[in-house]
Amino acid sequence: MRKITWLTCLFIAFSGVIQLAAAQITLDSTDVSSLFGNTYQISEFETSDTTGLRSIIEASGEGQTYDFTTINGFGSTSSGNISFMELPADIPGATDTTFRHANFAIAYDLSLAGSNTTTTDSTVYAYQQLTSTALKNVGFIIISQEDINNDGVSPDTVRSHFHPLQLNATFPLTFNSSWQDSSVFTFSFGSYSSSTITKTETMVDGWGTLKLPGGKTFDCLRLNTMTIDIDSSYGLPPYTTSTVTYDTTRSYDYITQTGWGTTASIEVDNQGNPMYAYYSIQSTGTAIEKDGQDAVVEGFRLKQNYPNPFNPSTVITYNLPVVSPVTLEIYNTSGQLISTLVNRTQNAGPHNVTFNAEGLNSGVYFYKLDAGSYSLTKKMLLIK
Repeated sequence: MRKITWLTCLFIAFSGVIQLAAAQITLDSTDVSSLFGNTYQISEFETSDTTGLRSIIEASGEGQTYDFTTINGFGSTSSGNISFMELPADIPGATDTTFRHANFAIAYDLSLAGSNTTTTDSTVYAYQQLTSTALKNVGFIIISQEDINNDGVSPDTVRSHFHPLQLNATFPLTFNSSWQDSSVFTFSFGSYSSSTITKTETMVDGWGTLKLPGGKTFDCLRLNTMTIDIDSSYGLPPYTTSTVTYDTTRSYDYITQTGWGTTASIEVDNQGNPMYAYYSIQSTGTAIEKDGQDAVVEGFRLKQNYPNPFNPSTVITYNLPVVSPVTLEIYNTSGQLISTLVNRTQNAGPHNVTFNAEGLNSGVYFYKLDAGSYSLTKKMLLIK
């Protein structure tokens, strides 16, 4: 399974203008801060077919064409939402001293394609520090619906942080930008803990045109990153120390600055052999949230519940542009109806409904609004 790179997650949502001819793009800290308050729906596609990967890897320099349409076997692996929240925010860890250096967070909801969502859905909160000159990783919290601890109880929480903070990018980010970094990456869940020394070397070694399946073409920068992980401690307390386990990978990330919000990546082993490729894309017409609100669909609006995560109650707000028959229902991840909050005709205007989850287990739930011919659904997280 590929590694999650937070730089990749970040750049899938940059906004801008599609160019008719390949052009070198530049990104700075204001591009990042402009994302605060936005939510984007994304889909991910992955393939382990290495046909055609070698020619893309070797194409460094200016004015290149990175043609992912030459790679066979791309299939959908996951879909979900990615949200950008300026701290303080009502999310796990926002007031935790472990993440005190963060000034914004990326919330990433992931559902694996073709899997049982009751065991694979997770929400990742990646905490970041943004300055005018750099973007750094602080750490993350994962709320996983999988029983990681094998104790028969879920969701489980995984916590992680970097010390010192991991350098993710320097600004302005443009052709020939480069940086090096070394930090200790520590994560834990239950009684298990592990620490890894992570060393990275990154250079923006190319720019040009990114071509993806479906006829989508974008201007892009290429990031060439070598990562060396050295396991230093792992296991149950007292920890076992080891400094002989190395994991070296090289990845090539192709980031864009377009309204589609797209990135592509290839990972290579330490012998330079391609392992797999993937890309993420924000589809046209995708709902974009501002300040936790969903996009209007012909005047109908379903906002993100507040607070979220919540315990035990939360408020769901929606807007109707005209008098409509309305049904507002709560479902669990298995698709079972948990509660019907509204089932009647309502007047035009804003409406608020309180949902009390007393007696329900922690986990992901969905609230679905049907109003006339329109149907909108959003996800919420109960943590007890």
